[in-house]
Amino acid sequence: MALQVLTVNYKDGIYRVIDGQHRIDFLKQKGRKTAPCLIYKDKTIEEEAEAFVSIQNNHYRMTAIQTFQRKLLYNDPDAIAIKNIVESLGLSISKNARGGKGTSKCKEISAIGVVQNIYKDGGEDVLYNALNFVTTLWGDEKNALQGNVIRGASVFYAKYKSLINIEIVMKELKTIPLVSIMKQANLFKETRSYAINKSDGHSSYNIASAILFAYNAKKRGKNKLPDLFSA
Repeated sequence: MALQVLTVNYKDGIYRVIDGQHRIDFLKQKGRKTAPCLIYKDKTIEEEAEAFVSIQNNHYRMTAIQTFQRKLLYNDPDAIAIKNIVESLGLSISKNARGGKGTSKCKEISAIGVVQNIYKDGGEDVLYNALNFVTTLWGDEKNALQGNVIRGASVFYAKYKSLINIEIVMKELKTIPLVSIMKQANLFKETRSYAINKSDGHSSYNIASAILFAYNAKKRGKNKLPDLFSA
């Protein structure tokens, strides 16, 4: 399942590999004796070459979610850790790839590429708190698990985790709907610039800045958090 089928040609009592020799070598190293194959019969050498070119030109490209699911198949430790974090919060990973967009189900994550980047950059702590943040505050809104929202929450938490109690921050923001955060983020879109990390983007930083703005709007003087986002 993880490697996909081999493509072979059966002619004159011999199976000849058209596509998948490296996969065969890998399976041999793992002690496998058999593998599923797509079998052509009696193709000429020229037809084999034509089939190989066709396969390469139309090679199946896996989506981010399909790649993640296949990592789970061979027990990749990071994929397992991510799955455990997601499920500990009562969430699940969508079986349908939709890029960075959220799903209509507020308990289902489709932006798995974003989630993996958060885990890579910040580890279990940042990923858990980012997901907990958006689901606790906006879990009844369908865009809460959108990629840039999750990433924005992770950027905010990573920047301020040494300065805040995240539970207190969530308590302060519990009356602020996600639509207000997104509206403020759009206002920042044209007016702010950031020194961003490679895995981040301006959209997520705008959302993180909007979270900071909403929190500081409820505070006075020394209780306000400093702006750590401006370039």
